Amino acid sequence: MQVIIKSFGIFLSWVSSGFLIYFFVTLSGSTDVRLNWYFVAIVLFIMFVVQTIFVYRDQRKHNGNKI
Repeated sequence: MQVIIKSFGIFLSWVSSGFLIYFFVTLSGSTDVRLNWYFVAIVLFIMFVVQTIFVYRDQRKHNGNKI
């Protein structure tokens, strides 16, 4: 149950940051909606990959310390 709540919180933060990026891109004068969403998706994907790498590294560090 804890995992579900945690992952849902992470999902919500991703969605809200996606909308924030979209909002700023729209404010900067780009009117092509489809292009804006592609940009948001690419940025979120890069952030997701980076976050996954950091989480993986942290887990490996913790596992190494336990032994």
